[in-house]
Parts: sequence; structure tokens; C-alpha cells
Amino acid sequence: MAWLQKLACLVLVLLLHNGARAQNRMRFQGDEQQGGEIRLFTGYWITEFHGDFAVGDGHEAPSDINVRRDLDLDLDSIGTPYFELFYKDAAAFISAEYFFVQGRGKEVIEQDFNYDGLRYVQGGFASSKLVAQALSLNVGYALFSEFGVDVSIVAGLRYVRYSSKITQIDAGSKRNTAEGYMPVIGLRADTKLFGDLGLYADVNWLQFSINNKSVVANHFEWSVGAFYDFTDYLSVHAEWAVFENHLDARHEDYDIELQGLKFGLALRF
Repeated sequence: MAWLQKLACLVLVLLLHNGARAQNRMRFQGDEQQGGEIRLFTGYWITEFHGDFAVGDGHEAPSDINVRRDLDLDLDSIGTPYFELFYKDAAAFISAEYFFVQGRGKEVIEQDFNYDGLRYVQGGFASSKLVAQALSLNVGYALFSEFGVDVSIVAGLRYVRYSSKITQIDAGSKRNTAEGYMPVIGLRADTKLFGDLGLYADVNWLQFSINNKSVVANHFEWSVGAFYDFTDYLSVHAEWAVFENHLDARHEDYDIELQGLKFGLALRF
């Protein structure tokens, strides 16, 4: 894992260096400021939660579990708070974001399944819990600017962690955790309208394996958003965001999707 972290740090340093050089060559049409700007976003993500996971070797019964169908698992609330720090100058930007969501469910099992060596039998009453969290760091620098639209290439690193627990009175309970670090690459486009209204779109993706392919991750996310600067220090913000991730770690196989509307405020510095 240490080599991956060193590689990610090297990529971030190189991108920052190239962004600084690019700043001397070009200036984004959508941002006429001479200095950089920091935006601290905080708000609420009204997210829908979907997930499937398979844990165990499945000797005697299927191990594929759909958390909605088999366990009636749903979010503990309608969404989650989110936080993002975003710095941008004429030719480069850095952003960091974190989210944490969890869901619980209680259901009478409709088919036998094997959850990491414990067999849960049809008709048994089971309770479940699934937690998903992610921390991301992105660096981007300018590719080109045409017709007032600024396009950047983005490289970043994600830490993604899922943990699950299923309990049935007759079968006991079992906990499992799958986690991994994933570099991602993508594109960002943004523009300013009427001076105070900004629009942007992001796409990030990657497939990656670590530890001799013991962890294989497929990550895809996209978002479309807008912000309006109604003072020199404060903005309102809205964004539709989709986060999809497949994580395969040894005998654990997770598919998680989060999507929904983000809205909140951004402090400007």
C-alpha cells in the first residue's frame, strides 16, 4: 500500500508543477482574477442508496445478497451532510471531499444464502447494517479554454470503505469490511454566466487492482452543478451527483451506488 501512496503523491506534485507552468502560458477565459480563490462547500446530500454484496465462498447456498430485496435495507436518514474544499487559480485547482452514509434493515429471509461461512435459512428474521464512506483528493490543471468554457484534466486518489453486518437469531452474526485506495482520472468543464452564476460538470473513472489483485476496484462518478455568488464571500450551491463503485476484495464483492441532489452554501476566500 505504501508504494501506491508514494505514487499518488508524486502524481499530485507533478500536476501542481505543470499547473503552475501552465499559469504562465494561459489564463482561463471564465476567470479573470489575478489570484486564486478558495471555496468551502457545506450542505446536505439527499441521496438514494443502492447496493449488492456477495461475501463467502457459497458452498451450500447462494452468497449474492441484494440489500434492498433480501434485507430491506434503507438509509437511516434521507441523506448525509457533505463537505468539500476547492481551490482554483487561472490554470490549476485542488479539491478534497468526504462523505459517510449508513443504512439498516430488518427482513424475513426469502431464500437461503451463505454469508462468509454462516448459512442464513429461508424464513429466518435477519437484521442488517451497511456503511459506505469515501475520502477523495483531486488535482487538475488546464487543458484549454474555448468559448468561455474552461476544460481541465483531473487526477486524484480515493479511499473507499464498506462495512456490513448481518444478524439472525438461529445463525448468529457476521461482520465484514472491504476497503481500498483508488487513483482516478477524469475531466472537468466550467464556465461563468452573467458574472455571478457558475456552471460545471465533472466525470471521473478508473479500474485498479492492488495487493496482487486481492483488491480490484471499479469507480465511476459524475456530477453537474451550479453556484451563484451573491456576495464577495458567500455563494449558494446545487449539484446532482452520482457515485458508483464496485469493490472486489478476496471473498467480498460490493456494488454501491449513491445518487441525488446536493445543496448548500460555500464560503469564498
